[in-house]
Amino acid sequence: TMRSGSMRVIGGTYVGYSGSGQMLISGGSATLTAFYVGYYAGGSGTATLDGGSLSVSGWSVIGSSGSGQLHVKSGSMSAATLSVGMNSGTGTLSVSTTDFEASNLIVGARGTLTSGVFMQVGKTRAGILDLRGGTTHLGTLSVGTGTVSGALIASSQTDVISTGNLTIGANGSFTFKLIGGAGDFVGDIVRVNGSLVLNDQGDYVVDMTGYSGDLESPILLMIVQESVIGPGKDLSWIITGFTAPQGKEARSFWVGNDLYVGLFDIPEPAAAAGLLGLLALLCAARRRLK
Repeated sequence: TMRSGSMRVIGGTYVGYSGSGQMLISGGSATLTAFYVGYYAGGSGTATLDGGSLSVSGWSVIGSSGSGQLHVKSGSMSAATLSVGMNSGTGTLSVSTTDFEASNLIVGARGTLTSGVFMQVGKTRAGILDLRGGTTHLGTLSVGTGTVSGALIASSQTDVISTGNLTIGANGSFTFKLIGGAGDFVGDIVRVNGSLVLNDQGDYVVDMTGYSGDLESPILLMIVQESVIGPGKDLSWIITGFTAPQGKEARSFWVGNDLYVGLFDIPEPAAAAGLLGLLALLCAARRRLK
């Protein structure tokens, strides 16, 4: 337990190395090089920040091969790379303070991330929220809305990704990673329970490198419960890693507030030329009317 003062540790700090361990910071300042909670199989650790500050310059691993929990209740925390449930262990990260920042936050197959407060990716330094698996429940999420870059990566191998309001700013990027065959996609990957804002300067990608299906049936990427604000529905998502059959192309599209990726026929050159000619005639007629 740390209530005041300062602590600096060079090397690894372990909570629940191979047995049971607890760590509580309620005041003061702790600066660590590396931080592990629930390290070995059989190890069980719980770390709580409830005041003061915690800074980790290297890796933070919550649930490496054991069981680890990190509860950030109050105070401030900054981390370089923080992984939750990435290996054979199970990890839980709960965040209840807005003064939390990780340059690279990764949630693995056995990880759980929960936060009911405003979370910003790319706050004072470039940040990545990489949701590779497990379960994520967030309040309001902002990505790349400041002067530094932020990236949100959502894998189809996650169990649940839900947010309140979601905003992707001018310095933000949003990537869906599709992994598996056609039968592996049931339901949405991301659910926005509030509103969605997509800045037209952001980057939007559907990475299908790990997809082995034929895309004959569209894949549901995201459901927005309330509204899509701004130019969000007019933006084209870049599709990578997928070779469409001849005469077809993969494109994103909206049905109401649901975002999909699917196959579309490529118009024949003659049909495309005819459409362009018709458009030119309409424009000329409109000019004459003026």
